[in-house]
Amino acid sequence: MEIIRYDSLEKIPGINFDGRKLYTSKKVELVLISLESGEKINKHSVPFDTIFFISKGSGVIELENENILVKENDMMYCDKNRPHGVINNSNEKFNVLVIKIFD
Repeated sequence: MEIIRYDSLEKIPGINFDGRKLYTSKKVELVLISLESGEKINKHSVPFDTIFFISKGSGVIELENENILVKENDMMYCDKNRPHGVINNSNEKFNVLVIKIFD
């Protein structure tokens, strides 16, 4: 067993927010994203199912044409290829654990 500190992980390059891979395997990947007030991840789709777990704060998950308000300890499932985005519309940090499920 190994303890890995979040702040020791490198930020994912090429993105405009703080995202860090916590774990990666053939079937699953865990990424923690941290959005400051006003930051957002534009709507996009991915070829795998995704679970969002809100670990801190509150914000909005955009699913196609729907905006869903979420808060700490909420969880949402998003089917693959479904457009989605994330917005921090609060004044505090918004942390989301993204669980990517690969076929």
